[in-house]
Amino acid sequence: MDDKIVFVAPGPITFASARLRAFWLEPYLDCIIAEPDDQGRFEIPSDARAYVFSKALNHDGMRHLRDNGALIFWDCCDPVWWFGDHSETVKTIHAATFSNDALRSDFVRTFPGVKTYTIPDRLELSHYDQQREHKERSFLRLIWFGLWYNRFPIYGALSALERARKMFNFDFSLTICDDRPDKPLEYETDVPITYQRWKLDEEARTLAAHDLAILPPYPPPWGELKSNNKTLSAWAAGLPVTKCYQFERFLALMRNSELRESEKRHNLKVLKEHFDIRKSAEQWREILDEHS
Repeated sequence: MDDKIVFVAPGPITFASARLRAFWLEPYLDCIIAEPDDQGRFEIPSDARAYVFSKALNHDGMRHLRDNGALIFWDCCDPVWWFGDHSETVKTIHAATFSNDALRSDFVRTFPGVKTYTIPDRLELSHYDQQREHKERSFLRLIWFGLWYNRFPIYGALSALERARKMFNFDFSLTICDDRPDKPLEYETDVPITYQRWKLDEEARTLAAHDLAILPPYPPPWGELKSNNKTLSAWAAGLPVTKCYQFERFLALMRNSELRESEKRHNLKVLKEHFDIRKSAEQWREILDEHS
């Protein structure tokens, strides 16, 4: 049996979950990334030591691999067990891994007998080769980024942006960077909005061209289980993050470039200490050793 671990990626490298939980591990872990083709099909070796499945679950194939002595893991960054019957999945796996403790706790309430681990979303920090240099500016550039069908939290933040513009005389624009720049918000606002297509090879440069990331939270209950990977990405490009709901903090970040620069330095330090993808590779080696 080959000593490698196979990650069955949830999609191409342009998917955040695929990057942070599979592709970016490859330089630091003896692993193979099984990427889906255009029809969502995978080709995986049959003689690896361990297999990590996420959203593409084939119970017959997983059982076959397990019967042949392989370790089977289920890696989750969303509460997929809320949808459909996953009783067969938990019978097939040796353990499950999660992107945060809240998500893991929710799973344990449903499947209390399964061995679980938390492996936080982490970044390949070399990908973010540009960081914003914060200076006093008369015009600020704000950015929201993600998938277009997750835009709806922006609507809750627009009132704060409009208030800052009209009542406090801030001059700024908002960039919405996602996969559907052809679809404007269905909301009339005086906030100047620019729509830009998100591209992986331009992500660092795009983020670093802005002063502040506007990332209002996804609503509960799902939002309480969401990863902080967007916040981490903004930090890696030197951007402080605001939800806009703490309005005084939002105003302080808008007013004070020294505060933005100070938060940038602090956040970059936190990233290097806790959210380097190499730490996830170390965790996987520890988990495999535990199951050997």
